[in-house]
Amino acid sequence: TNGTNIWVVDINADKIYKYNMSGGYIDSWDLDIGNSNSRGIATDGTNIWTVDFNKKVYKYNMAGGYIGYWNLSYAAPDAFGITTNGTNIWVVNDLNDKVCRHDMVGDCVGYWILTVGNDEPRGIVTNGTNIWVVDSSTDRVY
Repeated sequence: TNGTNIWVVDINADKIYKYNMSGGYIDSWDLDIGNSNSRGIATDGTNIWTVDFNKKVYKYNMAGGYIGYWNLSYAAPDAFGITTNGTNIWVVNDLNDKVCRHDMVGDCVGYWILTVGNDEPRGIVTNGTNIWVVDSSTDRVY
């Protein structure tokens, strides 16, 4: 969300859906042809990023125009979430239970291992100060 709209990525349809804060549908668009099985979406209010099963982070403008992508060189194909504060991008990985912090061009500049029990991460979000990871096996937010 950017505080005005919410974007949702559909893993099966390979689409992004845009809603207002009340849940009203606004628009949708297809992901780039190479951007399949996306598992996470994030925005900083200027761009939108998705992370997919193929170890790639894709960048779009706010109207859905494809800008480019970068590879997640460290990750197995189990990236399940992405978030940004406009300066860094964090990607959470299920296979090695790791969160990697990237600069805005895709270089991994730091990482940490998730706490014990957070072994099925499915989403990540930041408010600019804190980062939370949701876990599907414990139904908890860490």
